[in-house]
This record gives sequence, C-alpha cells and structure tokens, in this order.
Amino acid sequence: MDSIVNLISDIEQAENINLILYICNDHSSKRIDGSDYFNLYNCLKSNEFDSKRETFLVIHTYGGNISATVRFIETLQEYFQRFNVFVPYKAMSSGTLICLASSRLLLGRLAELGPLDPQISSESIQTNVPSIISSADIKSYINMSREWFGVNPDQSIEILNQIVTHIFPTTLSYFYRAEKYILGKIVEYLQINNVDMTIDRAFEIANSLVNGYHTHNHAITRTEALKIGLDIEYPNDKLERTLTELVDLVQGFMRKAMTNESMGFIDSVIGTSSILVCNTH
Repeated sequence: MDSIVNLISDIEQAENINLILYICNDHSSKRIDGSDYFNLYNCLKSNEFDSKRETFLVIHTYGGNISATVRFIETLQEYFQRFNVFVPYKAMSSGTLICLASSRLLLGRLAELGPLDPQISSESIQTNVPSIISSADIKSYINMSREWFGVNPDQSIEILNQIVTHIFPTTLSYFYRAEKYILGKIVEYLQINNVDMTIDRAFEIANSLVNGYHTHNHAITRTEALKIGLDIEYPNDKLERTLTELVDLVQGFMRKAMTNESMGFIDSVIGTSSILVCNTH
C-alpha cells in the first residue's frame, strides 16, 4: 500500500496535479454503492490539496447505484469547484455519470464509457425473466411488437396489458422516474461544464446515453463519445502511460490480496497521496 501512496505523491509532483483514485477490482462484482462516498470523504478530509493545481480523479468502474453515484459526485464537489476525470479502461454505466460531471474528461486509448438506461434486478418481479432488466428492455418490447409482428398502434393497450401482467405497475413507474432523474442529472452536469451548450443539445446527448443503445454493456469508445457530442480530450502519451500504470499497480495489489487471507478480498480502492481506503469483504 505504501508503494501506491508514494507513487501517487510522485505523480502529483511530476505532473503538478492533485490525484485521487477510485479503482474497482476486475475480479469482483463490486459496484458503486453507499460505502464509496463515505470512503471518498474519509480520503479527502485526510489530505491537504494544493488549490492552485488541477485535480484529477482516475477511475475504473463498471457502474452501480445511481443515487450513490450522485452522492459520490456531490462529495467531490464539496471539495473541488472543478475536477477532471481520466479513464484508462472502464467507466461504465453510472461511472459514465461521474465522467459527465467533470470539467475535463480525458479518455485513454482503451477507455470505455457506457449507456445510462436504468436497471433493476428481476428477482423481485417474476421468475423466468433475465436477472437484470432495464427501461430500454421495456420500451424495446413495444418496438419489437410493431417491427417483428406487425402490431399496429391501435393495439398498444393490449401490449401495455401484457407488460403490466409480468411487471408490477409500480415497477414501471420506478423505471419512468429513474429515467427522468438520470436524464435530468446528465443535462445538469453537461450544462455546468459547458456553459455554451443549449438545454436542447444537452438533452439530445442525454437521450442518446439513456435510450440510444441496444445493450446496457455497449462500450462507448472515445471516438464514439465525440460523435454523440461529448467534450472529451485525448491525454498526452506520458500522462496516459503514467496513470494507466498506476491503475495496473492497484489492480495487481488487489489480485495479490486475493491470495492473502489476512488482507481479505479487496473490492475497490479509493486513495490519495495520504491514504488508501480499501473496501473489503
């Protein structure tokens, strides 16, 4: 752990930046949850940041709970008026929302963002359905009925009845509210960091991220991110190599811990040049 903290400090000095890590274990099912913004807070309050430097969050995550993600963002905003995000590999699903809240978004060559359509476990809904369903799945059912089976608009009530038979109405209203919430947050973050962006353009981008993809695990590369209108940057080779090697070191540390019973299984690491906080189970 000391080697990681020391490397963070060395990078800060060499690049003249403040550096924060949020890295999830590739071998874990860890997703962003309520523990993360508490761990982030404990890291931030234990560190003295140079207000004259740019702050970079280096992130690797497959996403998680939207409400917890928003609290994670708000915790960062409590300490920094502006912060940048660097993605070496993945910031999928709600991890993409963190990226959208940044002042500068730097994507490495292998970086992947992801769609933001709301999802819910189907265990509490009904058996014989996929373990996870999203709002996009429900909307696609209507389109599929029309395109595949020629169902006409006059039969929309029948289609709705079929959906309600399998998915409780309040679950449908949850999807509706969740989608509205996510769309609103995307628009909010885009406009905060792009003062010239109109609300119509921000909503167009938000709608692309929420409703524009056929699968939730679609990988949005940096080329595609530019096409949908995201304001991203390509990091210079030195910075990308340095920060990617740091992430690889943290992943190696978490893999090593998997073989050490005294350390426990580390799901994620949040760290600064003063402290590392490991989420274990």
